[in-house]
Amino acid sequence: YETLGDLKLRFQLDGEASDYQRELDLDEAVARVRFRVGATTFRREMLATAVDQVIVVRLTSDRPNAISFTASMSRERDATSRADGSNAIVLEGQALPASARHADEPQAGVHFAGIARVLTEGGQARADGATVTVTRANKATVLIAAATTMKERDPAQAARTVLDAASRRDYYEDMRPAHIADYQ
Repeated sequence: YETLGDLKLRFQLDGEASDYQRELDLDEAVARVRFRVGATTFRREMLATAVDQVIVVRLTSDRPNAISFTASMSRERDATSRADGSNAIVLEGQALPASARHADEPQAGVHFAGIARVLTEGGQARADGATVTVTRANKATVLIAAATTMKERDPAQAARTVLDAASRRDYYEDMRPAHIADYQ
């Protein structure tokens, strides 16, 4: 087994972060980050929901138009990333043997696709090359889905289908409560 890759969020903040707090809530299976920049408080909430088959990163602040960041996906080897529409990044590749102990094995491995879709409330999202940039959003949600050819003929389409369903669900009303109920 290998990790899919890395999601990187590079924030545009007007100042230094202070009052930084991290929390792992084992009762709800939710990780949280809270910090301040000037008079603005930023919050991130992350969870991996089996119900919706996505990883969720929810970004909020206590001031309007305060959330700006650039999202990218990468993997050390055997993958490329590209924009998909105006608000998504696709990471696609093939998991190939990498170590010397696999030198005699065929260079074959499962194909995979991971997609990070950025949903904003207010502001705007714009794709460019292999990144999505969000500017002046009130809130943002990053949904991540992945699939491989172990179970799916077209991993990218399978991930898009999962994201389409998850994108229709409200985070606070539907997705988060269903995740917590399933976890508990």
